[in-house]
Amino acid sequence: MNRQFPALRGIAIFLVIINHSIVLSLQTITQFNLPRVSPLEKGFLLAIKEIGVLAVPIFLFLAGAFMMYSLSGKTVKEGYRLILPALKNAVIPYILWSVIFYFIIFLVNHETYSLFGYIKNLLVGYPYNFVPILVFFILLSPILAWFSKKFPLITIALFLIYQIILLNIQLPGVLGFVFPNWMVIVSPPILGLPLTLWAVFYGFGMGYILYSEKYKKIFGSVSIPIRLFSLALYVVAVSREIGLIQFQLAEWLLPIITMLLLPFINRNSIPFVRFFEGLGKRSYGIYFMNLIIIKLLVFLFANIFPTIFRVETLLVIILSIFTYFITTFLMEKLEKSSARKYYRYIFG
Repeated sequence: MNRQFPALRGIAIFLVIINHSIVLSLQTITQFNLPRVSPLEKGFLLAIKEIGVLAVPIFLFLAGAFMMYSLSGKTVKEGYRLILPALKNAVIPYILWSVIFYFIIFLVNHETYSLFGYIKNLLVGYPYNFVPILVFFILLSPILAWFSKKFPLITIALFLIYQIILLNIQLPGVLGFVFPNWMVIVSPPILGLPLTLWAVFYGFGMGYILYSEKYKKIFGSVSIPIRLFSLALYVVAVSREIGLIQFQLAEWLLPIITMLLLPFINRNSIPFVRFFEGLGKRSYGIYFMNLIIIKLLVFLFANIFPTIFRVETLLVIILSIFTYFITTFLMEKLEKSSARKYYRYIFG
């Protein structure tokens, strides 16, 4: 297993915290009719936010890689016995923190749903849209692992083609033509949008683990052009985000191209690598808690100290620091307490 992977998971959850801090603080400005940030500062923040589109692809790539590593040498039947703990650790914390989130938005926004509405929210992944697609791939992984061992390139290609088809269904005509109406049957309920964005990454992680050395030999010689293309896509995606151009494919393509570079990142070249490795160990719990904490913090700031929103960048830094310390403190406390046996049920 590549030594840089734990740190990459930490970087991904760090991007999630930054992304949510920016998005929720900007939403709060609109919600409470606070003074708008300058176009320059907003553009700067949106440029940082755009890096966050890499977070879920990194998580799925790493999840696929670790799952394939775990399933190595296992039959499909043995694989299904092995994934049961992974499913439990994914689903139980998800339900717990979703319920807490629904309680928080009731207190803060007076947002309520019917019983059917809450069940629907859980099924579609509101607000944790990463979880349904993770559960989907965990359920599929024993079969996917078996198929990937026999046909690795075909597996990745099929997921990529399917993702392209879904993209043209979600955004009709984005590829220059429109599918007939009956094609919507290939877009599944609940998972249609997540698969449009992220279908290929889990399978890519599985395929990479099987043939990592061969992969590095093939793509190592073209890593510099891939880096340049990835950077160009980022610039275009940021330009679209701030309204300078219209090119919808840039944000969709950016993580697909950038994921090709993950295996070439050297652990020793990652700044603050131990910090990010520590975050990576707690990423699933932080993923659930960060949204709740940031939601509460921006609400409190808006009501108690709204002036801070005039310096949005400073607010984002404060939100991120508070979120990091609160989440890691809570997880460490439980881990060291007599109730540590419940850690997996709460934080995954």
